[in-house]
Amino acid sequence: MLYFSRWTFYQSLIIIALIILAFIVDQFSQDIAIPVSSSEDETITPMLMTLLFISIVVGLCSLWMYFQTKKSSTFLQHQFWDKMPGIITVIFSVTLIIFLTLFMLTPLQDQRWFMYVMIYYFLYMINLLVLSVIHVSKKELPNPNKILYSGITTVFALFVIIFFI
Repeated sequence: MLYFSRWTFYQSLIIIALIILAFIVDQFSQDIAIPVSSSEDETITPMLMTLLFISIVVGLCSLWMYFQTKKSSTFLQHQFWDKMPGIITVIFSVTLIIFLTLFMLTPLQDQRWFMYVMIYYFLYMINLLVLSVIHVSKKELPNPNKILYSGITTVFALFVIIFFI
């Protein structure tokens, strides 16, 4: 019989929460769309909703990694983590090209589930990239704090990108 720890159960609940979140966002996507001829006041609410969505997804991804530190004492301990910023950047770049090619050349743009999978994947990869940079630069921090700081930094960086660029 296969034994699952309570941390695995919690990680499963996070996956279910992400699926439910995608369903909820898909139901309300018409209400937060920005019309082409909109004023600045009309664009604030959709931007805040987008930031809320990103915060929830990054928070759930960080929580998933936090539970991984509870399950495994060797998480973030392998020597590859010192090289992870470069490795993750290459993986992120290659998968970005692959996803964009698939999106443009196949009828996947009509599949909403594919869009949510892409969003979740790229937010997770961005969070993982930030975690790897924090891990390399702040080796003395305990792993749960690294995960907390990476989640906050990721949300803050995406906030700056969305609102100021």
